[in-house]
Amino acid sequence: MKNNFHLASALLRSVWMIEPSYAEANLHVAERFLRGEAVGTRADGNFEKPDAFLAAMAGTVQVTNYTRLEDVPQGSVGVVDFEGPVLKYDTCGSMGTMSFAEHLTRVGNHPNIKAIVVRADTPGGQVYGTDTLSDAVAACPVPVLLFVNDGMLASAGVWAFVPADEIYCSRATDQVGSIGVYQGLVDDTEEQAKTGRKRIQVYATKSTEKNGPYREFAQGNEGPLKAELDFIRDRFEATVRHYRPQVKDEAFYGAMYFAEEAQEMGLIDGIKSFEEVIKRAQELGGETTSSTQSSTNKRQMFSPFKKVAALAGIAAGEVTEAQLAAANAELSAKGIVGASLVEAGLIESMESELTHSEAELEKAQEKAAESAEEIRTLKADLATANTKIAELQKGPAGKTKGSLIQEDADKIQGKQQERPLSSWARKAQERAALTSRREAKTDNQ
Repeated sequence: MKNNFHLASALLRSVWMIEPSYAEANLHVAERFLRGEAVGTRADGNFEKPDAFLAAMAGTVQVTNYTRLEDVPQGSVGVVDFEGPVLKYDTCGSMGTMSFAEHLTRVGNHPNIKAIVVRADTPGGQVYGTDTLSDAVAACPVPVLLFVNDGMLASAGVWAFVPADEIYCSRATDQVGSIGVYQGLVDDTEEQAKTGRKRIQVYATKSTEKNGPYREFAQGNEGPLKAELDFIRDRFEATVRHYRPQVKDEAFYGAMYFAEEAQEMGLIDGIKSFEEVIKRAQELGGETTSSTQSSTNKRQMFSPFKKVAALAGIAAGEVTEAQLAAANAELSAKGIVGASLVEAGLIESMESELTHSEAELEKAQEKAAESAEEIRTLKADLATANTKIAELQKGPAGKTKGSLIQEDADKIQGKQQERPLSSWARKAQERAALTSRREAKTDNQ
């Protein structure tokens, strides 16, 4: 009866983070339950109950059912199922978020368990209790992998399990998303009017703000109620961004995405079979420890850095940008801001580029040295040429060009003077001399 009351209360009053198509398709189930009809039972009339403990032994992918954790072989991967809507309290043999959080914590802290795989198929559900489950997933001391089991991981389901170290879908038709909040209200005033009944509410004098958002909504003002929904939605987004900072902005408007697009949006890490996810969990969980103490030490060492520990066992070149971003975000959240993780393949690529750059620099330096030597040779040749030009301008014995020209002119004139006179020239010279003597004699008289 207590569980039925919790479920009825949640259906009537809770804020929901649920995929609307699922809610609409199952509205008749909720109505039947509120009318007191039995729902959620098997054909034999008994309520379904979850298996006690499921685990895959170290080195195998076969899942075995155990009644006690103590019977589970050391180094096993625990398998827990989360199916159906997210509800705070247990209903009809299905664990609510409070009980599931306790169950997950118990399994994760047992020394025989080295990792956990959550098989989920949930449309989301009630806001209350979701953050508690999300905190339990984040605090789990061993790696947690979420496996969407041929279905969906929507709304409150995303909030609850986004702290998982890795999230995988089982096939391309699985859907992930619906990050948003809404509240459905039923207006039955017309139905009550037909029956002649009236709902009368009387508030205390100073209870002016009690039930304020709903009273405002009844008057046509959606603002206060939307403000409450916005607060929850913003908390939802902050949680997703904290654990998966690689999620794209467009994923926060409430859309659902099939697996491949969900991976592009950063909501999941890929598509794998259940067996592959079990093997991946075994890798993340590491080798089976030889003693309880060594197991405890390992848990204490990796517990605060689940995203960093999740990189263990991944070969160089296979680490995704999303995984690195999540690990670095985890380091930053823990106050480690002076260092960050870089993919080994990137380092090798950078080292190769550096080696290539150094070789190119060495070649450039050699060419520069050759060019400098050529410049020195050209300068020496230029100096030699200038010296020759200066010597040519000065001539022999340091004489200038002008003096050489004058000497040449004097030589020519001298040669002309040394040349013997012709008979005509001698006669002309003799006549000139005779005339000169006559003139001199006349002047004396």
